[in-house]
Amino acid sequence: MLSEEHSINEPTISREFSDTANIVLKQGDTQKFLKTIPNNSVQLIISSPPYDLGKEYESRTDIEIALKSQTKIISELTRVLSNTGSICWEVGNYVKDGQIYPLDIPYYQMFKQQGLKLR
Repeated sequence: MLSEEHSINEPTISREFSDTANIVLKQGDTQKFLKTIPNNSVQLIISSPPYDLGKEYESRTDIEIALKSQTKIISELTRVLSNTGSICWEVGNYVKDGQIYPLDIPYYQMFKQQGLKLR
């Protein structure tokens, strides 16, 4: 059993945006969710976008279409990110016809276009 003092220090976790929550953990449609978040209000964003490989939990999408979709999301992430905030973006590879396309290369350009710096 937790002491009363320990439970007071537990972070507040929410499944929807709340300016009183310490942590918002959202699973679902990213673009819809981002529209609920005010400008410059998020300190840390952690995301693992789909690689569009056609795994059982994702659909197979052409690389150009997938990157165009992520461009819109990156723009929204930048809008909600505070001036002192960070985005942790897990990235992998796109595979087509036995060829590997490293996704960090196009993503780097997208983040640079938003004025962000790779660290």
